[in-house]
Amino acid sequence: MIQELGLQMAYNQDVGTHALCRKLMSLPLLPHEHITTMFHTLTDIADLVPALTDLIAYVRTQWIGGTVFTPGDWSVFQQNIRTNNDVEGWHYRLNHRGKRAKLPLYLLCHLLYPEAQLISMQAPLLFPDLSFLLAVSRLICARAEE
Repeated sequence: MIQELGLQMAYNQDVGTHALCRKLMSLPLLPHEHITTMFHTLTDIADLVPALTDLIAYVRTQWIGGTVFTPGDWSVFQQNIRTNNDVEGWHYRLNHRGKRAKLPLYLLCHLLYPEAQLISMQAPLLFPDLSFLLAVSRLICARAEE
């Protein structure tokens, strides 16, 4: 959005604009209950820079007070995986092992099977409370069968 609003030069050359944009981009790292308060603090600062008016309006309408997403939806505070970099890296490795992208189904299945074998080892690392979730899932299934 910074580029779309023509703020790229100000972002690269003006220290204040750069700092404020970085703070706006870091809002998802806060607990969701603090995001709105911090946004209002940043808007008080941004009011001193007229060029940022459109950016602040966009963040306010799309992310802070929007009807589609709430700060609770996009806060990544204390989440183990906060970006799609892990997924992109996994896709790259899979394509590299297959020697190309857009693999045929039979080759893709051949590559995915060893990956599936690793899930029992990787899942507890990503989801430390997985045993609790599995226990709750079993309980729900058992009650549904009754």
